[in-house]
Amino acid sequence: TPDTIPNVEKFAPEERELLLQLVFEKQVSRNQQFARFEEPQRKRLHRISKHLKALHRELQRPDGEYWVEEIGEQAVCLHIHRPSVGLVRKVFLSWTEWELLQHDGWKA
Repeated sequence: TPDTIPNVEKFAPEERELLLQLVFEKQVSRNQQFARFEEPQRKRLHRISKHLKALHRELQRPDGEYWVEEIGEQAVCLHIHRPSVGLVRKVFLSWTEWELLQHDGWKA
């Protein structure tokens, strides 16, 4: 039910574009580009991009499986299962975050 869905990020179109850039940019050093990350919005998007990159690496592991449960129009629940290490994980994502995890840019 909608009352049990954790808070998921909502993105304005310009935020989605910036998040797309951050996810697919080569290594971005926060120290070398400090001014770029001073703004709270950019800090938030940088943190989310790092989270998405880590999730993508997790989904690429050969010893795991995952499935997605749609949670209405607001979100999806990504279930990750790695029996070899006893990992069971649930991650609630916005539709934008889930779409970015499926983006063709990962193949480049």
